[in-house]
This record gives sequence, structure tokens and C-alpha cells, in this order.
Amino acid sequence: MAQVNFVTPVGTAVYPWLTKPDYQYDDAGKYQTKLSVPADDKTTKTLIKQIEEHAKEEFGIKAKPKLPFEQDAETGNIVLKLTSKFKPTFFDAKGSGVTDPPNIWGGSQIRIKGNMSTYSGSAKGVSLYINAVQIITAVQGEGSDDSFDAVDMENAFVQDSFEDSGEENLDGADF
Repeated sequence: MAQVNFVTPVGTAVYPWLTKPDYQYDDAGKYQTKLSVPADDKTTKTLIKQIEEHAKEEFGIKAKPKLPFEQDAETGNIVLKLTSKFKPTFFDAKGSGVTDPPNIWGGSQIRIKGNMSTYSGSAKGVSLYINAVQIITAVQGEGSDDSFDAVDMENAFVQDSFEDSGEENLDGADF
């Protein structure tokens, strides 16, 4: 079957691993993200139709293949599942190539260009593969302050500082 290319509408990245691979369930690592896109968007509707037609052509009308999207009951958006074994190419909002992309966090507004392919074996379905990512707005993590304000309670636990106790800080960090 011929390769089918696609471009998503601008959507919100959900659990993205786009600038470095995720090794949690794949020892070789994979780049992936979910992309939440408006269900009523013309580009979304065209993409969903493309996916369904691609599955129908490959597996027939009666087949029930696994499709790489679902509708979010809370927002009504379509959530696409996209993946790649290879690091995608990055572009900025103006379409210029980006050689050193920022780390993309959830909530970033992005668009993805790729191709879809079917698979069969123990399961049948359609996969959406990432070739390129256009960064519209990049949400990046900020350092967190994991400290707490002091709590004044009788019999509260208070550790002697390492300096006061004569013990060494085992991890070498100064707090």
C-alpha cells in the first residue's frame, strides 16, 4: 500500500518525548507524543477520514483495526497518538528549520508532519509516524522549589544539620 502523508492542525502536546527518546517501554527508545486537536477543525476531520480510509483499504470494511486516535470525553478534542524511532526535524512558527530545538513539554502548541502506515500480526491497526514538528509555542519546565515552609508544632521532627551532627552529607549536596 502506498504511503499516506499527513499534516495535523495545531494542537496541544500531551506527554511529549520529541527532543529526546523515551526508553520506558522500548529499550531502543522512541520519540512520541499525543496531540490534542479540536474535533471540529477541518484539518482534523480530513485527517480522521484519511486514517479511516487507509484502514478500510488495507483491512476491509468489516475489520475493526486499532486506530491512533480517540475522543477526549472531557474536552471533546481528538487525541492523536504519534510515534517515531527517529528524532524528528524541527521548525519554528515561521517554517524555518531549528537546529537546536527547546525541550518540548506538555501544553506546547505544535503541528506534526508525518506518514501513516498499517500493521498486522496479533493486532491490526494504523500508526502515525512523526517526521517533522513545527513549534508554535514551546512550554518549558521550570526548576521546582521542593522545599516547605517551617511548621511549628510541639514534638515535631527536626533533624540536626549535618554540620551540627558531625555527619557527612552522603550525596555531596549542600542544602
